[in-house]
Amino acid sequence: MSQNLMAYTVYLPLLLLSLPFSVSARYWEISDACPASISATVPWADPTFGSITAVHKALTSCPDVEALSIRFTEMVSGYNQHNLPFTWSGGDRYPPLKSLRLNGYFFSEGLLEPHQFIGYREIRSLTFEEEMARLRKQKPRSEWLEQRKNGFHSPQNVWQGPRARKEYEWYKRRVTLDWDYARKGDPPYKTYMELNSTQRNKTNLDLWLDAMDWTKLEHLAIDAWCSFRRACPDGGWQDRYETLDRLAPHLLSLSSFQSSDTGPETILPFLAALRPNSLKTLALTHDKIESTLDTIIQYHGQSLQHLELRSPFDGSENSTITPPQLLNLRSKAPNLSHLGIKLYRNGTWPKHHLAALSSISQLRSVALWLDIPSESHYREQNLILGFWKEAPPYEIGKVNYVEAPFRSFFEPDSDIEPLYDHVELQHENPTRRAAEPQYRTPIANETSAFHLFQHMRDIKVGRPLEELTVWVGDWTQSVFASTSFQVLRNNVRRYKIVCSLASERAGACEVEMEHRFR
Repeated sequence: MSQNLMAYTVYLPLLLLSLPFSVSARYWEISDACPASISATVPWADPTFGSITAVHKALTSCPDVEALSIRFTEMVSGYNQHNLPFTWSGGDRYPPLKSLRLNGYFFSEGLLEPHQFIGYREIRSLTFEEEMARLRKQKPRSEWLEQRKNGFHSPQNVWQGPRARKEYEWYKRRVTLDWDYARKGDPPYKTYMELNSTQRNKTNLDLWLDAMDWTKLEHLAIDAWCSFRRACPDGGWQDRYETLDRLAPHLLSLSSFQSSDTGPETILPFLAALRPNSLKTLALTHDKIESTLDTIIQYHGQSLQHLELRSPFDGSENSTITPPQLLNLRSKAPNLSHLGIKLYRNGTWPKHHLAALSSISQLRSVALWLDIPSESHYREQNLILGFWKEAPPYEIGKVNYVEAPFRSFFEPDSDIEPLYDHVELQHENPTRRAAEPQYRTPIANETSAFHLFQHMRDIKVGRPLEELTVWVGDWTQSVFASTSFQVLRNNVRRYKIVCSLASERAGACEVEMEHRFR
């Protein structure tokens, strides 16, 4: 069997498993029974609500829906697929939801502008040279390169080298397919031009505010499109959070908020705009998490009962809640019964953090997030991904970069987008690399978690500690989650250990769930 045929045989199940259910499934229709709640992953996963149009139909037809959860995958294509398709002229009515979870939603996207109709058509006829000239006029190459350091991709830094022309031709075919698909379903251009200026300038959030009573909403969770920002549109992740401030005055019943992959510059104004001391549950996952705690305590410290603050794992001990900040919670958050933070191990348990957690008298349960790869492992991964600003200079000098042949699942001419530009690392000193630890210690398992639980109970002040939950590995939801391509992520082994006095074996620790893609 040839090598190409072997690759085809191995990856064919991946492709078949990841195909949208919309190929053969029947989506929800108005004649169907109304659901009490809607959970949708667009464009697949749930054959009933694998289409954003089906979700919209249900919301406009079923007045008793109380909960809505929508997650958009990376495979979404076509116009207006990352938000609900409201009628441009208005008039839609949604039920007053009590729970809303959105992942990858485009709040700030406006109605279709005239130039978007023209641009979509013209790009199909541009040559590679003409497209490069157009991009250079839009933004200097130096800005593209600077953004790439921060994790963003762009056509100019992707279409380079011997494969550039072939990749651009693939992109043109994809855009053509998107346009042909969108043209069939979009309202005609004439409809847009007939709207008054006020309605024409409304964003998707404006249309949603018109369609629903937000004052009944109790739980809100907003997550960004992807945990790897290099796969997101330039600036798109931040645009989606600029609308949070406008939502705040309408959220009169909100008591629980959850968000990930945004920074303090976008989340803090929103928390400050909510009614003071209205949040009982708050869970945030973002960079610079330590800078948000003071504001959280200032505006919601008296009401908080459940608090989880952590940053994505990047191999660095920065952006972690410090022991002095934890001690401040003793007086500033008197009703806090659950606290979750990220901890770093470097051969030993962080005793100062554990002591600070145990000194919070009102706590009854604690959640700890622990990483698996070591710091040296992260340095290697950062080099592979091209995050130069994360790589120490001495490490850069010890590797040579060799660009490997173009890789895709099938033939290079396939319409399947290559998931990775493969980069091989040739280490000058493989012995040195082998000697470096690849995993953090102490190892987190049932035994070590049990000893940790007992230690915290022994030194606990005030109310006894009843439960310890240890989340090991990367639990951040990936852009590829819910698809078979999750198997391609690095270090995706993860597991959850729970030590509880309420379990059948009081105080014992058990692994409750484990996912391992190897």
